[in-house]
Amino acid sequence: MSFDTQFKKGCIPHNRGKGIHSSFCPICNNPYERKTIKLCLVCKTKRCRKCNKIKPLIEFYKDKTTTSGFDARCKSCRQKQKKKSKESQKRQNIKKYGLTLEEFTAMLEKQKGVCAICGNPEIKRMLSIDHNHKTGYVRGLLCTACNFKLGVIENKEFINKAHKYIEKAGKLR
Repeated sequence: MSFDTQFKKGCIPHNRGKGIHSSFCPICNNPYERKTIKLCLVCKTKRCRKCNKIKPLIEFYKDKTTTSGFDARCKSCRQKQKKKSKESQKRQNIKKYGLTLEEFTAMLEKQKGVCAICGNPEIKRMLSIDHNHKTGYVRGLLCTACNFKLGVIENKEFINKAHKYIEKAGKLR
């Protein structure tokens, strides 16, 4: 049996601190605190599950739900994954309302990247696609606050109940 087939790639047998599958930290040569997650409390390092690099613990977000107390992926890998999922979600939302990416981009450019009602840009999220819930017709792009308010305004039953509540509360004073 050859060396390559006998041992996993990157693992050097009987050599402490060498290879990905070793039970010892390659930096300080001490045994890992948690062997399965490659956490070394002596030199305060951890191996990222995604990029497989050994990084200081400050490069990982804290996570109380894990056994190590730190996220399995480093901050940079987590950010890359978050960016990809945001783009994927954006494409799904656009597709959901029957728009192409080109139509959405044209609509965004026409509105100059701001909300169609208040004129403010959406900072943390993409502008919401406003549509008629009965017909499905896309009307424009709105910020989260305006989209929520418009949803309330369109609900006539809620508006009537809210007016009655305000009148009743005003009479009690």
